[in-house]
Amino acid sequence: MVNLDYSLLWEDEANTYNISNNLLKTGTLTAWDGRNLASDADGMNLNSNLQEVIPPLQYVISALGIKLFGYNEIGARSMHAFIGVLALVMFLLLLKQHFPDSPRLRCLIFMFVALSPQLLLYFRSARYFALAVFSCLACFYLYERYWRQGHLGNLVGAAAFGLIGVMNSYTIGTASMVSIAIYHLTFRASETTKKQWLMFSLMPLLIALVSGYYLYAFGVISVDHEMLHFYQKHEANRLEILWTMTKTIAGADWLSWSVCLWFLFQRILYKRQQQSEPPPSVISSHRLIYLGILLLLFSTVLTPHTWVELRLFIAALPFLLVMKGLFIDWLTSKSKPIAIAVFLALISSGVGAFPLNLINTYTNISMHELWLVSFIKEIHRPYLPDGIREVTDYLKQHANKDDLVHVPGYYGHQNNMIPYIGNHILFCCQIETDNQRLSAKIANLRPSLFFDRNVAPDWIVVYYPKINQAWQDAMKDNYSRNWTSVHLPIFAAQAHRPEIDMHSFIPPQHNLNGGVIILKRKDNPASPNTWF
Repeated sequence: MVNLDYSLLWEDEANTYNISNNLLKTGTLTAWDGRNLASDADGMNLNSNLQEVIPPLQYVISALGIKLFGYNEIGARSMHAFIGVLALVMFLLLLKQHFPDSPRLRCLIFMFVALSPQLLLYFRSARYFALAVFSCLACFYLYERYWRQGHLGNLVGAAAFGLIGVMNSYTIGTASMVSIAIYHLTFRASETTKKQWLMFSLMPLLIALVSGYYLYAFGVISVDHEMLHFYQKHEANRLEILWTMTKTIAGADWLSWSVCLWFLFQRILYKRQQQSEPPPSVISSHRLIYLGILLLLFSTVLTPHTWVELRLFIAALPFLLVMKGLFIDWLTSKSKPIAIAVFLALISSGVGAFPLNLINTYTNISMHELWLVSFIKEIHRPYLPDGIREVTDYLKQHANKDDLVHVPGYYGHQNNMIPYIGNHILFCCQIETDNQRLSAKIANLRPSLFFDRNVAPDWIVVYYPKINQAWQDAMKDNYSRNWTSVHLPIFAAQAHRPEIDMHSFIPPQHNLNGGVIILKRKDNPASPNTWF
């Protein structure tokens, strides 16, 4: 909860802020704020009424924070961070539930989770991450209470949190429900009565009906399949994606390979010694780790993407870290000094992944620094320099009120700029004019929203000119006679995303792919739009 305004909103956070802001003003999840349209280039995040089809709860949570703390980073992030704290409390309750007689093991596991820089980075983001973890933990905790105590209220609560999880993230919420179901089938199917089977079957049915109605009402699925392709499975080799996921999880040190080897050895040892039953704490640990692996598996299978994103696995992280706590607990029984040294190394750094550590996307350096120390330092100082701040400050100083700005290319960061300068300038939207589903609706909002030959923007902001294809195509023509240009040799990307392979604890200052080029249209251009 400390210094939540230490950095600007990164790409997805900015979109959350934009939609949440509109929710407060209009009462709907519209992407149109009356001046600018916040959307991806393909418009797949919008239905035919220009409303977000992504699960709504993250926007509702940010809207509540903005209402309480103002239109700023603290407002956007505060309630998500608070839910992150609740998730830690829920995890502590879960540990007490599964390890009632093992206080040392409970303490070790909780420390690995509560002091995980990666988990804390997710909790401090204005996105679905904190609620995804909290809803998954709460659903599993109440399911366990129902199984152990038999009160119907526990199952109703589990169903409620399951629904919250789905309405917060379709992928993670569904993966959580399926994983808990497989968990039950694995360990308790033979002990389940007919009445319990009936109650368990009503739980996913209720969630499917409510979430299905929402998806239909918002156009994600419809009779004409207008938005069905939004979550349609892409043609991809799922085995390849699973292998990539495994490497990514190992490289991010969610599962330290050396600890995994120890864990597998222990499993084999217990199987060979069939005459000796493992301690209850070990059995509970193995089951929680198994649930974490199920969450990884089904989050990967259910993702609509053809690539691996660490954030989609966030609900699995607390369960996977149980393995490290179990390892240190075992090591403590062998040698306390060694256990303390290994504990400090594992909890403060990514040494457990060495030499498989992920390569940082922006710095191209292997990630094996002291993550916990770096995280504490990072959040206690302004995250500067910031490329979005430098661009928006430049436009605030030089652009006139309601000047039209075009930001070409997929990596335009236009949504990032809207919270900070959208009330001063107008943006051309990212959606193309040939979008048959949305073009007519958008054209009625503001004619200059579409960037085409009939629209002459006052400014063009080019991020990453070395790799920006739209810019490369424009360079083939002599644009300079109608534009004056300014080059900002800055690191334009925002490197404080929560994914560890896209996070730099110290703001990079090198010129990434050419920095930013800002073009200002000269007076009386030769043609309406000299970009073409």
